[in-house]
Amino acid sequence: MENSIFFNFYALFIVALGIIGLGLYAILSYRNLIKIFIGIEVMSKGIGLLFIAAGSANGRLALAQSYLITYIVIEAVVATVALSLIMLTYRHYGTLDIRKLSKLKG
Repeated sequence: MENSIFFNFYALFIVALGIIGLGLYAILSYRNLIKIFIGIEVMSKGIGLLFIAAGSANGRLALAQSYLITYIVIEAVVATVALSLIMLTYRHYGTLDIRKLSKLKG
């Protein structure tokens, strides 16, 4: 029984690192603000999975779940603000390509 707990921890840990890696790849490879935002959200889901993995390893799953609920609420606020900033950027500049936006520096 004890081995299954550690196996679940390592499996969750590896999956979470894979999800974070996919999000990092999306952030570094794409030039569209929406795709970069999606990469950031994918990374944040991986971090949430790390919370659950760490809680299952310590036997404090209820504490990890309470941290995760707080994290999800904060993530929702950040997502709302980020999407509103992306929308305002598109309205103001007419593009979401970060290469074109970087050329607009004064």
